[in-house]
Amino acid sequence: MNVFASHLVMPFRRAVRRSLPQAIAAVALFSATISLGQTPPPVYPEVGLTTHFIDQDAVIAGFPEPAWYKANVPFVDLPDKTIEDVYYYRWRVAHEAQKYTGAKNGWIETEFLGPVFYSAPYGGISAAAGHHIAEARWIRDRRYLDDYIRFWLIGDGASAKPADDSVNPNTTDWAHEYSFWAGSALLQRVEVTGDIGFAINCCRT
Repeated sequence: MNVFASHLVMPFRRAVRRSLPQAIAAVALFSATISLGQTPPPVYPEVGLTTHFIDQDAVIAGFPEPAWYKANVPFVDLPDKTIEDVYYYRWRVAHEAQKYTGAKNGWIETEFLGPVFYSAPYGGISAAAGHHIAEARWIRDRRYLDDYIRFWLIGDGASAKPADDSVNPNTTDWAHEYSFWAGSALLQRVEVTGDIGFAINCCRT
């Protein structure tokens, strides 16, 4: 390297040497920020401050995934033990019928644990959808029912179906294979969440 070139390079090297630690620190901070921004949402919604008069562990003893129930369902204390047992049994059935279909349609509620030949995509059956929506409107984590409502109104549940005898020949989309009270059930959901905008967006098509 000639003398003239060395006079140009040396100041540059000194500048890089002084700036390198700060640059590394900035990259680390930026990476940490990105990492924090990509932190996945919690598995269960935050319950928050509340009162606890019921021994929740005793009520749902033997239930798979008990943390889901503690985070999502209303716990009640009823004077009739049989009715109370049925109440929690229904929540267990509702949770076991939840099925994740993938990123496009998200969560749906099935009527059977496995698909049947006359079901819509992923095993959905519109005949039970009104019951599902009305019953699940109390679940704290809204993504389950948000996905399920969208599935029937604007998702694959509203897609074309064959018009043949095995799936009601007088209908040509899965949501109308059977009649179900979509509007009434959706209104009941809005009365719980207060989110009328979600309902309007699902009914615009």
